[in-house]
Amino acid sequence: MPKPDDQHSSLLAKLHGEQADVLRRVAWTIVRDWQMADDAVQETFATLLKKIDQVWSELQLDDETDEQRVRALTGWLVKTVQFHSLNLRRRRGRAERREGKLIRDIGERVETPIAPSTLEDLQAALLSLPPAQHEIVRRRTYEGQTFQEIAQDLNLPLGTVLSRMRLALAKLRKLLDESNQ
Repeated sequence: MPKPDDQHSSLLAKLHGEQADVLRRVAWTIVRDWQMADDAVQETFATLLKKIDQVWSELQLDDETDEQRVRALTGWLVKTVQFHSLNLRRRRGRAERREGKLIRDIGERVETPIAPSTLEDLQAALLSLPPAQHEIVRRRTYEGQTFQEIAQDLNLPLGTVLSRMRLALAKLRKLLDESNQ
């Protein structure tokens, strides 16, 4: 990623300081999740940083004052945060559909049919896992990744991935045992 010059750096800092909260609220209206909204804002500023020269020339900002640049870039930032928010929402929808399919697939593979209430309990238990554990269970059981692949993809030590899986399975076992009583 190219390092922005001093002119771009000060403008980016000013933009972030003035616009990050507004962009976060715009993103939240689309994704309805504050963490995902933060991700969308972060992706927006990362995109701006990567494409600063292109955006600068497209918006013809060379002869503008800082105030005019901020105003012009604010429109670009809003459109871009909306784009990233919609992408995050789509990804979340696909992930939720995959999880629903996973739960149905698990029910179909078992020789003894699983009652719908048990499937609901399993889905609720999976969704109650901490995000880090949930991600590992999903990648291992649905995507069929090895623990080594998961560790590499998530940039985690293998031992951490194995521990999270063990903790997730223990929590799932406990939650499902409690729901069956």
